[in-house]
Amino acid sequence: MNRGVGMLEVGASQRHVARQLGVSQSVVARMWSRYQMHGDVIPRYRGGRQRATTQAQDRFIVVQAEVIAL
Repeated sequence: MNRGVGMLEVGASQRHVARQLGVSQSVVARMWSRYQMHGDVIPRYRGGRQRATTQAQDRFIVVQAEVIAL
């Protein structure tokens, strides 16, 4: 998307940039807005649902399932 920012900075339209990059105009608009607001186009981290089990619990479940399967 840095290529898109460069194209916009030299005066290309959002529609033209979208066609060149193979994305919708709304994607270019959001990318340009993010660039103007934050100075980059890297999406911010979005948190998700926290895990219900730890990695150790996951391993235990897998081992138990393998034992039962035998």
